[in-house]
Parts: sequence; structure tokens; C-alpha cells
Amino acid sequence: MKIFKKIVLMFFVLTNFTSVFSGLLPETMVFMGNGVYKKAKDLKFGDYVPIYNIPTRKFERQKKKIEVVASRKLKEIILIKTENDVLTVGPKQKLYNRLAKRFVAAEEFRAGDILFSPEKGNIKVVSVLKKRLQNQVKLYEVAIKDGHLFLILTEGRTHILVHNFALSIPVLTWTFGGDLAIISLKALCAIIAGAFVKHCAEKLEENIRKPNSDLDDVLRGSDSVKKPNGSSDVYKKPGGKEQRGKDFEKLTEGRDVRTIKTDKGTIQVGTDRHGANVINRPYSGERSGNEPTVEVQHGKNDSTKVRYDD
Repeated sequence: MKIFKKIVLMFFVLTNFTSVFSGLLPETMVFMGNGVYKKAKDLKFGDYVPIYNIPTRKFERQKKKIEVVASRKLKEIILIKTENDVLTVGPKQKLYNRLAKRFVAAEEFRAGDILFSPEKGNIKVVSVLKKRLQNQVKLYEVAIKDGHLFLILTEGRTHILVHNFALSIPVLTWTFGGDLAIISLKALCAIIAGAFVKHCAEKLEENIRKPNSDLDDVLRGSDSVKKPNGSSDVYKKPGGKEQRGKDFEKLTEGRDVRTIKTDKGTIQVGTDRHGANVINRPYSGERSGNEPTVEVQHGKNDSTKVRYDD
């Protein structure tokens, strides 16, 4: 019942909350309320930006104060190329698409779509490239109360209209590593839900055996032994010490093999092609008859043991 409740809660969170991060690169120039430009990485609470009104095609008289500047590290950026220019932003950054007559995430733009610039009007998109980076880059998001439109510069210094995320929900702030981290409660729920899903997937992965043709080969010619207790699959196989060594080599193929001396004898430890531990030891537990064994540890409380008649 508890598991069912967790699944229902996870489904609710995933279907009702999304992250608020969009993404301006650190060096992106933002047009400020005093008529100068400021890099996204230098924006701070209390800065003012002029707000552009699409219907009137004019800036509003009243400047709007930046309420929040949030940051997040990602390994993916979007390059939107026009005939003579390039705009680089985060995948979720919303830009005005004149063709669709609405704001669209940068990753959803396609060749033929139209960006909007107050001074140049319509700018046709030639291509859109989703670029995966080797190292993470910090992206910045600006929050202006009630949601407003402001301008950034492309590499060719053309103004492009972008949308901030509306500060209409509570936020949490904390510091780490000298940086100020700011995130909405919706985003926090999404992150928690994502972590929960990842945890469940990892646990599920731990308990699902991967197909292993090498182990299938090793088990040929063996007899399954019924074991009343425990979760291990146990087999008996003839061939003695020589066969045990061959089977260990078959399973590990020399991967991470090391020798360890114990009070009961010397054992070998390695890994199979899926990363599972493989142990070759000249003994087993007393209740198992102290028989030489090759063991493959698939996951927690899940293993295959082959006993040999040394």
C-alpha cells in the first residue's frame, strides 16, 4: 500500500510541476533600463529592464525590476542561425516566433521560423543546432513579477525579444559554493520527483538480471540444486579445479581480476561484461558443504553459484 501511494504521488508531481529554468548564457548581453547593456552573469536583484510591448511595438514607460536571478548548470545549448547572425541560448529559453505568433522554447524552433527584432522586424531562421557540451555551462534565468518581455543581443548585436519566467509562485533561496541558488517550489517538486524516479530505476536495475551468454555457457553441463532458503541459484558441475578456473576466465575475460588471500584460502575476484562481481574461491559455507565455488553477484541478495568437485 505504501508503494502504491508513492507511485500515485510521483505521478501527480510529474504531471503537475515543471522546471522554471530557461537559460541565458553568462556572456549574453541584456538591454537595461538605463540604456546600457549588462552580461547575464552580472544581473542581480533590483536591476531594472525596459519592457517591450508587442501590440504597440514600443517600450513601456515604466521599467520593471528584476525580482530573481537564478542559475543552473547544463551541458546543452541551442544555436539558432539566421542569414547573418547567430543566437545562442539554453534549450528552454522562450523566444518570440512571429510565424507561430507566440513565445516558443528555443529547442522547438525550426528552419523557416521567424524571430522578432524591434529594430529589424522579422528575422528568418536558417538552421537550429542542438549542441552537446563536454563541460557544463551555467545558464541564467531572469524573473520579473507578472511576466514580461525584454531584449537580449545576438552575436551580431541584433536585439531579440525573449520572455522571462513569471514570478507568481513562492521561491526558495540558499547559498552553496559562494553562489546564490534560487528555485521555485514547482521546480523543487520536479527535482524531488526526478530524483525519486531515478532512485526507483536504479533499484529496479539492481534487481533485474541482464542476459549473459557467458554464464549460459558456463552453466551447460551443470545440474541445478534446489535450495530451501536464500535467493541464490545454485548449480553442481564436474571438472574440478581446472574447470573452475576455466569458467572464471570465461566469465571475467581478465576484467579487473585480482587475487586476495583469506584465512580459508586464496580467492580471485573480477567482473563480468555487465560489471557484476565474479568470485572464484576454493571453499563455500559449512552449510553448503564447503565446496569450491564460482559465484556471480547480479545484485543485492541475488547471485548464481556453481559448486565444483575439486
